[in-house]
Amino acid sequence: MKKVVIQVNLLRPLVAKRGPTRNITLRRKRSANETISIVLDVEAKRIVGVDSQFFISESGCVVQKFGRHNVSKWAKMDENNRENIYNAAMKTSERNKKNRAHSENKTFCGTKSLARVAEEKRRTEVIEVSLIDLYQYGHFSRKTSTWGSEKAKETLVGYRGHVSTSKQIEYDVQRYKQRVDEVEKKANQAEKKACDAEKKADELAKKADEAEKRFSQMNDEIIMLKEK
Repeated sequence: MKKVVIQVNLLRPLVAKRGPTRNITLRRKRSANETISIVLDVEAKRIVGVDSQFFISESGCVVQKFGRHNVSKWAKMDENNRENIYNAAMKTSERNKKNRAHSENKTFCGTKSLARVAEEKRRTEVIEVSLIDLYQYGHFSRKTSTWGSEKAKETLVGYRGHVSTSKQIEYDVQRYKQRVDEVEKKANQAEKKACDAEKKADELAKKADEAEKRFSQMNDEIIMLKEK
């Protein structure tokens, strides 16, 4: 009896190759006739808002679909053309490498723009983000609690030192006032909803009383008819 031995590597499971981005979540929203909210920050010239990522992903999908390069595949290209493209790419890479070497401040921004960060802070935490806070967000890693460089840390500490105490207090007071106004606005909206609900409850109670009276009248009429 022949035995067949099959070796299976459990440590490295087969993973399907990721396909192109299709922005499936946005397509589902469209199918459900849901609207998305997009805000254009004119000063920062960036798309912000709750659904800004849907717009950004969709833009990439459109470019990928309709903005294809009018060239053949790399393997089918002429060797001279491939050499020229490779040399141009390496030249650009070396130039970018030299430019990055001059930068003393490492950033942790990622793909999300600072304009989106500031907008999310205003919308979710109801606070106004200052330029100092944005600088700290871009140069301080919240995962490792470390600065991108000592230069970035010194820059922020020095900048905070130049900000007078009165200005800092004024900024804090303005921020807290804004938060109080937002809370009062939400409280007024909740109070209005409660009043509307109370009015509806009174109307329903009135209709219930009328229905009960009508029911009593119908019972009396039925009794009178039976007696006749």
